[in-house]
Amino acid sequence: MLTIATKILFIAILAGFACTLVMAFLPETALASSGDQNLAEKKGIEGLFKGKGIADDDPRLAKPWQKYLAWGSIVVTIIVWKYL
Repeated sequence: MLTIATKILFIAILAGFACTLVMAFLPETALASSGDQNLAEKKGIEGLFKGKGIADDDPRLAKPWQKYLAWGSIVVTIIVWKYL
C-alpha cells in the first residue's frame, strides 16, 4: 500500500511531466523584430568567430563588462562548488 506522501510525490511528478509536455508541444512562434521573418532565418552568428579584426564592429559582440561578468560568475561557481 502506498503512503500519502508517496501518492503526493507521484502526483507532483505526473503534473510536472504534463507541464513539460504542454510547454514542448505548444510553443509560440518566435518572430524576428522585422515582422513576419522567422527568428531562425535572422542573421546568424557565424561571422562572430572568424577571428580578430573581422567582426570587431559587429553590434552583437559582447561588451567588455559582459565578458568580465561571465568570467567572474565562473570563478564564483567554482568557489561555491569547492566549499559546499
